[in-house]
Amino acid sequence: MHPLPTPALRRRALLGGLAGLAAGGLAPGLIRPARAADPLTLWGIPASPSAVFARAVASPALQAVAPGARFDVWKSTDQMRAGIASGSFQLFATSTYAAANFYNRGQGTRMVNVVTWGVLYVMARDDSV
Repeated sequence: MHPLPTPALRRRALLGGLAGLAAGGLAPGLIRPARAADPLTLWGIPASPSAVFARAVASPALQAVAPGARFDVWKSTDQMRAGIASGSFQLFATSTYAAANFYNRGQGTRMVNVVTWGVLYVMARDDSV
């Protein structure tokens, strides 16, 4: 049976750990923030709600946290399903039904936002309206 370390030994271990952290601060070139291997692509639905993604990619705020982020539109539901199943679609827009379906099938997806009242059209047959 090993005796518990004395308070002096625990203090030395703490001071040694703090010294190691301080030394790491003196060599900032050794510690770099993680970067994505590929730029982030926001995949949009082929409809007007994707305007939110297009505008986000054009924003300096998104480019500051995800340099090189770009926007693309999936062309068919088959392309969308394949992109999600393979993991190549990291951030995408789709219907809430499809998002729930992917979640329930264990695809590892999570809904981040639901756009409501985003696409409203007022239509009339009368030209005077």
